[in-house]
Amino acid sequence: KNAYAWLSISTNPAQIPSPLKEKVAGMISSGLFGGNQAQDHFVQVCQYCKVKLMRTPTIQIKRFEPGNFDEKGNLTSEQGKKDLANYLKEFAKFIGKNK
Repeated sequence: KNAYAWLSISTNPAQIPSPLKEKVAGMISSGLFGGNQAQDHFVQVCQYCKVKLMRTPTIQIKRFEPGNFDEKGNLTSEQGKKDLANYLKEFAKFIGKNK
């Protein structure tokens, strides 16, 4: 009778292939505990979708620590910029290894 009800019962979400499967990803966050929680959740999403996630090095720049960002949200910390540059170099290597 109801095509939608039939479709929802007959479709097993676990059998639908993820468009993210075998893609590479990295994660960067700013903040305090919210950033950590977001990263933890992102790891779970990546595991479920079978995403190749670069887990190290990790980078989290504290959003509310004076000197890290200006009033427009631009990164101003020299150490943060160095950490970010290092992270991006490592991420480029990770992509090369996981093509």
